[in-house]
Amino acid sequence: MAEQPDVLGNLARHVAHFAGQSAALAAQAGAFDEVVFLAGGSSEHAALLGRHAVEARCGIPARVLTPVDPQQAERLTREPGRRRLAVVLSPSGSDPGVLALTDRYAASGAALIAVTNDARCLLARSAALCVDLAAGLELAASPTKSTTSQMLAVLAIAEGLPAGEGVRTGLGDAPSAKALAPLVAELLADTAGADAVAARLVGARRVAVVGCDHHFPAALETARMLRDTAGLTVEGFSADGLRTGPVGGFDAETTAVLLAGEADGQVRELRAHLRSRGVPLVGIGTAGGTDAPDLAVPALGTMAECILATVRGQQLAVAAAVARGLDPDRPVRGNSSGNGC
Repeated sequence: MAEQPDVLGNLARHVAHFAGQSAALAAQAGAFDEVVFLAGGSSEHAALLGRHAVEARCGIPARVLTPVDPQQAERLTREPGRRRLAVVLSPSGSDPGVLALTDRYAASGAALIAVTNDARCLLARSAALCVDLAAGLELAASPTKSTTSQMLAVLAIAEGLPAGEGVRTGLGDAPSAKALAPLVAELLADTAGADAVAARLVGARRVAVVGCDHHFPAALETARMLRDTAGLTVEGFSADGLRTGPVGGFDAETTAVLLAGEADGQVRELRAHLRSRGVPLVGIGTAGGTDAPDLAVPALGTMAECILATVRGQQLAVAAAVARGLDPDRPVRGNSSGNGC
């Protein structure tokens, strides 16, 4: 976690280049009809952020495909006349399932962008563009710097694609990307809030982590970190997903962690509903989004807020592990998602 400011700062110096190369690929293709993010394991949440960025900023269809359903990739790549961009997220560069999906899209004529930690791997060398995360090895049981650097990478790629009408703010410009590293350093130095909140989580029978739009990937990532690092019974949801699904199972013995930005009205409405049920709440986000959040995140006005919220989620997971007497750098027995995908 502590290496994230350096990793993100290094990657941010190349954001303009990656966005420019993405724009060149789009121009060469005559604009893409669709973008697919190929990912597995811990990379899926960064892929979800990429999908949201493409759909919200560019107004073209985007999807996330994982090795779980290779038949879907086979069906989609058979659709004729599609100008496709495939963004492959694989820190190791060697995940067999992800590589099999990549081969299928390459055979269909899709342009490939590889996002990896190994710029010398075959995946990187076969792609039209390689985004080298240069994050180094993940030594803990649950990945951190690989996840946040992938999030920055997919935002940079989306930033280079042509924007649609009524565009919603993506990453912003290169200076905005460079401002992330010092902000992450400030958050990492501020641990008191996470320590206080963790004590409220460890006794809960069940925990829900909720986010909307570009905060949804951060919510899912926070839920994963809490499971893998602290061994809590926790699930990630969208606001609608919790409201229309298992909200009836939440009461005073459970806890909801709400991730929100300044404009997240759905989360505010859900918060009021949960309060009426007596559900203890934890807020992560900007002040306007969560009513004086327990773990504050600077308001950037861009989708990069997802990265900052994810860092706050990492802090919460570590604090919860320590509160339970666990080593946050060791996998919880019988509950590890791995870090190599």
